[in-house]
Amino acid sequence: MARLVASAVVTPRWNQIEVQDLESQDTPEWETGDEKVVAGPGCLLIGTIDDTDGTVTVDLRVGPVDVPGVTVVHEGLLSCPSGIVSVNSPCTSRKPTLRLPRAGDWRVTVAVSGAGLPDYVGVFFREEEWDAGSGAAG
Repeated sequence: MARLVASAVVTPRWNQIEVQDLESQDTPEWETGDEKVVAGPGCLLIGTIDDTDGTVTVDLRVGPVDVPGVTVVHEGLLSCPSGIVSVNSPCTSRKPTLRLPRAGDWRVTVAVSGAGLPDYVGVFFREEEWDAGSGAAG
């Protein structure tokens, strides 16, 4: 079972939220606007509901994707050289959301849910990487 390590409620901007390294200067560009996620080395832009439709809950979890009703929309690397993840709306001040057990690259899976456009985003870190980074046996 995936464990929740951080959660944020974000007001999206332009139908998107960012999950990124706190110090990242990389913001990927949408190619068509139909993508669910676009990824740069230190930033994931995730398509969501519009800000006029409410807020988006973003959970950062460790373990397998096990939240009922979600659809996996991205699997890849998130580079986090600062060791701190920020969850926010584009063009807003970044605030630390989660201190990772180590700096560096992380394999992540992004899963979303919601009627129509997503109002829930789950970012799942690999348990073996998390435990190795924190020094936990396992």
